[in-house]
Amino acid sequence: LKERYYEACRSLLQARLSAAAEGSGAATVLAEHPLATFQFDSAHEVARKREFERLYERSAEEAAEEARLRAAYATRLRADEAQLVERVRELRLRLAAAEDELAAVREVRGGLKRAGSCG
Repeated sequence: LKERYYEACRSLLQARLSAAAEGSGAATVLAEHPLATFQFDSAHEVARKREFERLYERSAEEAAEEARLRAAYATRLRADEAQLVERVRELRLRLAAAEDELAAVREVRGGLKRAGSCG
């Protein structure tokens, strides 16, 4: 039924588009209308309805189990995020220490070059 509806809408828009003067604002508006570009996918619609019915018809135990699994997954995600944040903090500290060492080495080398060129 929906497929026929969208097809009829597209046919009406095509008729209006051909009746509208080429290059006019009305033709542009009709050509850009969402129904003119929308392609109804009946297979996707059937799969979507089937999935909705499956979710709607599940038992209270199944819904509770899914909620429990989601909560456990969320807890794992938060723990992983905390570990990642800690690892990033440690890497930033190491990077800052390495940059400080590099600056010190450059300072020593710069002092050696100046001392060598004076003599």
